[in-house]
Amino acid sequence: MESTLRVAKEGQLEATIVNQGPQSVSAPVATLQSNNQNLNINNPEFALPDLAPGEQASVNYTVDVSSAADAAVQQFNFQITYDNQNGDRRTSERIQANARIRQQQDQFIVEPINRTAIAGEEATLDLKVTNNGEEAIGSIEGKAFLDDPLSSGDDEVFIDRLEPGETTTVSVALSVDSGALQKTYPFSIDFQYEMPDGDTEVSKTYNVPIQVRQIEKEGGLPLSLIGGIAVLVFGAGIVWYTRRE
Repeated sequence: MESTLRVAKEGQLEATIVNQGPQSVSAPVATLQSNNQNLNINNPEFALPDLAPGEQASVNYTVDVSSAADAAVQQFNFQITYDNQNGDRRTSERIQANARIRQQQDQFIVEPINRTAIAGEEATLDLKVTNNGEEAIGSIEGKAFLDDPLSSGDDEVFIDRLEPGETTTVSVALSVDSGALQKTYPFSIDFQYEMPDGDTEVSKTYNVPIQVRQIEKEGGLPLSLIGGIAVLVFGAGIVWYTRRE
């Protein structure tokens, strides 16, 4: 048995059923069972072709693994119902088989190409977005979330399709309030996307730090330093005036 099962994802479980004889079987049906309440087997019955002794056939099941499931080896049970050579319906004993459930994995990897903006100016934030899953996904709609002093007049991005492991670059327009402090501010984005079976899913929210710098006057000193010098000059003027009096 092989599987692509992963915590908090829908995966496939495939197995090979072998008729070990000594009789041929007709109209066999393989039923998959699990005692784990965190696993939901869609359509647990799988119809097989007639099998002569030594012949085999493959079965394939779709299994939803909840976020509460453990990443571990999970035991499943098969039962085969079939008609024997006399036409009598029979049911096999339970056949145990194990499949590994892998750890939860983010659907995307989001990496900023540039993460610096200037207070009082507009900027473009470029992001590398990678499909970190095992299947191609499409109609990927990204939505950015910003709080003051960051804002955007165009906070949505669209990616037509990403193959597994494929990376593309998207851009989000940023505006930074002139009163923004020189510090790191949060930028968040999530994605709605379509799986190969047509189901629509929403990713987790990805956080990107944006470093805002204060504006400096062209060809001059930083505003903060100019302000400090002004205070010193004003103070020196008061001392000089007091001494004259």
